[in-house]
Amino acid sequence: MARLLTFTAEDAAAQAPTAGDAGSNLSRTTPAYVGSKAFKVNGVGYSWYTRVADGSSGGTTKVASDATYYHRFYVYIDAAPASQLEVVTIANYGTAANKSCDVSVELGTDRKLYLYFGSTNAGTKGAQIGSASQALATGTWYELQIAVNVPSSGAGWVETRLCQAGSAPAAWVAQTSQTWNLSVRSYGSTLLFGNPNGTSVSIVSSWDDVFLNDSTTGSNNTWVNPALGTAITAAVAVFARNNATQAVAVPIAAATQVQKVSGGRFYANDCASNTYLDGTKRITEQGTATAPSITSGAAVLVDTGSTSFQGYTLNGPGASNNGQANITVDDNFAVCADVGAFSANCLAAASILLYQDANNWYRLEVAKTAGGTSTLYKKSGGGAEVAIATVTKGVALNSLARAKVYRNNSSEIGIVVDGATAAGTDSTPLSGPFTVYLGAPASSGSSSNRVDNIEVTYGTKVRVLGVPTGGGAVAYDAGGSVIASASESSGVVTLDLWDQQFPFTGYVKVCSTLSPITALADGRFPFQGTQTFYGGDDLYYQPSGLTALTAGAEATYATTQTGSHNGVVINGTVTYGVTLGFNGAVLAFRYDEATGSYSEAVIGTQADMHSTCDLQADSSGYLHFVWGGSTFSEQTTKYRKSNTPWSITDLATQTDLGEKIRGSLLVDSSDNLYLVGSRSNSASYDQMVSKKRTAAGTWQSTVVIANADASWSIYPCDATLGRDGKIHAMWMAWSSGTGFEHAFHAKSADGSTWTGITGTSLSLPLSQNSTTGKLSNSATLAADGDYGVSRLTVDSDGTVHAVIGRNSSTYAYFKGDPTTGWPGSPTFAFTGTVYSNHGAIERFGNYLVYLTCWPGYNALTRWISSDGGTTWVETTMLSRPTGLRDAWWWPKLTPVPGQTYTKALWQARGTVYGNKDGSSPLSGGGQGGLYLTNISVVLSQTAPVAVPVFGRMTATQAVAVAVRTSSTKTQAVAVPVVTRRTATQALAVPVTATATAHTVTQAVAVRVQGTVSATLPVAVVVSEPGVFSMNMQMIPGTVVGAYRRHEWIGSEVPVRRAGSYPGPVIEESTVDANGTVAFSTLPPGSYIAWAADYPLRRRFFVVTE
Repeated sequence: MARLLTFTAEDAAAQAPTAGDAGSNLSRTTPAYVGSKAFKVNGVGYSWYTRVADGSSGGTTKVASDATYYHRFYVYIDAAPASQLEVVTIANYGTAANKSCDVSVELGTDRKLYLYFGSTNAGTKGAQIGSASQALATGTWYELQIAVNVPSSGAGWVETRLCQAGSAPAAWVAQTSQTWNLSVRSYGSTLLFGNPNGTSVSIVSSWDDVFLNDSTTGSNNTWVNPALGTAITAAVAVFARNNATQAVAVPIAAATQVQKVSGGRFYANDCASNTYLDGTKRITEQGTATAPSITSGAAVLVDTGSTSFQGYTLNGPGASNNGQANITVDDNFAVCADVGAFSANCLAAASILLYQDANNWYRLEVAKTAGGTSTLYKKSGGGAEVAIATVTKGVALNSLARAKVYRNNSSEIGIVVDGATAAGTDSTPLSGPFTVYLGAPASSGSSSNRVDNIEVTYGTKVRVLGVPTGGGAVAYDAGGSVIASASESSGVVTLDLWDQQFPFTGYVKVCSTLSPITALADGRFPFQGTQTFYGGDDLYYQPSGLTALTAGAEATYATTQTGSHNGVVINGTVTYGVTLGFNGAVLAFRYDEATGSYSEAVIGTQADMHSTCDLQADSSGYLHFVWGGSTFSEQTTKYRKSNTPWSITDLATQTDLGEKIRGSLLVDSSDNLYLVGSRSNSASYDQMVSKKRTAAGTWQSTVVIANADASWSIYPCDATLGRDGKIHAMWMAWSSGTGFEHAFHAKSADGSTWTGITGTSLSLPLSQNSTTGKLSNSATLAADGDYGVSRLTVDSDGTVHAVIGRNSSTYAYFKGDPTTGWPGSPTFAFTGTVYSNHGAIERFGNYLVYLTCWPGYNALTRWISSDGGTTWVETTMLSRPTGLRDAWWWPKLTPVPGQTYTKALWQARGTVYGNKDGSSPLSGGGQGGLYLTNISVVLSQTAPVAVPVFGRMTATQAVAVAVRTSSTKTQAVAVPVVTRRTATQALAVPVTATATAHTVTQAVAVRVQGTVSATLPVAVVVSEPGVFSMNMQMIPGTVVGAYRRHEWIGSEVPVRRAGSYPGPVIEESTVDANGTVAFSTLPPGSYIAWAADYPLRRRFFVVTE
């Protein structure tokens, strides 16, 4: 339990009070704080709303002791009452003796709130806690939060917060110890608000968004964040000369808590070409069929067979090396395609065959006339085909229309032809797997059919997980019409899009009720506009602890086998990464943890999912990408650099390195790049290599560290730039007779000269023994025998910590000493780990952390050592959310400077090697998920350390920001931190002013416009005539010019021309030692400050009279 109660007035079921509510003067109307309605209480005597933790009316919920319960209300009063009365009761409905645990709030005639402990409905008021609150203004919304700690023994506590809605929460009653007189030590979570104590005083109040969290587990386990849909998106500073304060409108943003966590599509073909990069055919002829050709963007399928017809099979990318030829589906499938007959000799517009064997299949025959009858046939046990579904719809000759055949499990089967639908009847269904065939037989001579836009998906159903109890979900098409709806069962909603073609364009809403449809404010996906959906897609409402960056990653190696470091690159709140995407795409991605925005760009293509895929950022923020290096189709390694710092779209033309190198990309403090791994000169990786790119941009000749024997291959495992300033890398050997053997290690200061761990010189290139597979210099041997994939991290003294996988057992820890070398045997074994899933090891201060996950267990497991690797503590850090089917693989780690957590990036393997639940065959290109989270890297801590959990759907914890001064006092301004799960959290940000004779700091009112308004302080520098200054965050000595805004050349980014500026400069100044630039002669007007040394940074400001 974490979020116990979400009670909003937008829920239509709350419009009429139920039996558990009291009084007749209850309504759901305006004014509202969030949405269009609030709960209004206008009562004399007993008038209240009652809700317990499950959201129902009336009753009692006993929740766990030894926990803290956080209650949040929004309250609005029309006037002060004639006498003081109770407005909130947090009640324990037990015996009269147990009512001493009740907490209540009363509203006085002074419009102040009073907190009591031990009040009862019998009118026996307990002791007041703390002092009265501030006076509540009438006609104004306030946020009231009450935290109640219920220990398993001893004294608990109560704490309250109160503020005007939209402002930062302020303490009302500080944490105060209270003794609970409960023999059962339980806490009743029933909430009453309005006039629950039954006084005869009339009260008119409105209440909105009542939430309850507890501290027991997961997310939502602390103070409730501000109301959904009120995130402030921008802070706007106002600069002026001698003028009074101004109001600036700041827009309100809302967010969604729904993520797409898994994709159901596993084959797609737009038929623009019939080959992948590795030469594999996308569509392959069988039997009497001829090779496909491409005409007008469609695949032309020609067959001379009739009774001997077989047609064409589909292939996923990389079929030549991982067995994905002839795509098969299981009991859940949907095959969609644009089909048509372009010859009178065709028997049909299309035949889509789901082939089990020669005696058993399903076959959709699409009529070749628009008004013809299309039929789904079943053949069973070698008998004749039997029609099980028909539609009076076909495809006119020489034209294309869309057709679909689908099945969900064994009970649902049907067809859709050009919008006409039919569900089939199949009392004895066949069992998969089925091979997918396309085409059409010829009535005579040769047939000529065309097919385009083929999509194969995992059935027709889109699931929504994490739906609140009693809720549901609704799917809408792009025009807003309801397509499907369903109630939740065990938190899962299944939306069946059986009558829709894929891709389906629309949106989904998660709802608190379906009758009538009442959507949750944060439950629309996407939040605005539409999204493409496929059968088998999984959405998740409020997933705990992880961010699904994309569900369209390559299903097998989204994070690649090679390398464990630098899964993402961090710049402020933004993370950058690169992954292998669906259908051979190489995707660079950008994710802003502050706003939840995610974007990606295709930067290249790859032929083999085993290829390199890595990035680094240099000291100026330029991104460097490498990918490729496949042993298939001679695909060489490619390199691209961003033209603009921190850009994934403004990239230079790719550089072909002309070699097939698979490895890890490293960058040193001088911005030199190193690609370290293995090179393929044939059909295998037969050399250990290193290749350097200088900071000036020159790729140097490749250094060969070792040559493999003809009967062996040498695969790269991991590489890192150690804390000792040296490059460290590890490799493994493989042969068809023995499998993986040995773990090799070498280090280098410059990428050219390599040594063993103790500094023993290596005479390059080394050779490999044809029998043992060992290299010619034993100094490279880190682990001897049945070992394979390695991960490593390096201390400042050169100690190497390596985790090495065994072929037939668990992963083992080896500690390499720079003086004595590698030990003869491992010093620790990570019990329960599986060789096929490689983890990541990293040093964090005094701790070593090894993180792994593997199919079957599907959880991020952290092993941590505080004694240099002698002993390790195992902890499950994050388990796969209930209901998710994809298997978790291959985490990578990125340290976060100055923090006690690391970023972990890992993948969820989708449909490539098996069914989505891993139970049966399902082959194809596949889609996988790519996930991001933060993992603690300390065992214990003497004081609380805030570890932010960033995500599109997860809350953000408070972050401490250092205060800097520049010869003057620094003041603090509250700046909102925007997340996509909840509204803003306050973040302390220093405001630094330069000490001059003419500057002072004043407050400016910034009005927040939207559903709710609030005022925030912003620092404004008010200067006397002749002086205007601001901090440009540039290096001292930088020349900055002031340009009139209406003379500015260019839009978002200035046009930088040699020898000129973007428009005439009005005044130039130089950045001083404090980072400040001052202008003294500017006439009134709108200006842009810009420096040629920082072409992509500019500052807009206004000078007034």
